[in-house]
Amino acid sequence: MKQTTGVKDDFKAILMELRFKEGNELVDEFERILRKRIPHDIRDLSESISREDIESIGKKAHFLTTTLVTLKFTRGVEISDALQKTVQKSALDESIELAHRFIQYLHQMINEI
Repeated sequence: MKQTTGVKDDFKAILMELRFKEGNELVDEFERILRKRIPHDIRDLSESISREDIESIGKKAHFLTTTLVTLKFTRGVEISDALQKTVQKSALDESIELAHRFIQYLHQMINEI
């Protein structure tokens, strides 16, 4: 798996590697689903942040982790895992801060795939 740095996922390189292993049809379908679903997930996370509903934030992060693991988007998994841990500790301020960072990551992902 290629990454440009330890901080950022190289979405194009990761998806290119996945295309090589699994074929264009599967990756095209992943991309189509992500472009359709992620904006809704971002909206849901934003609404949960505004309500300070860390339980919903944690559930959404958990849900998205499966997708990020499948696609080997390592940085996204790291952020999501950290977010879920802060939610489990009921650390509201830290959870909200990480949720904002997770939303930024999701925006970047959608813009770059």
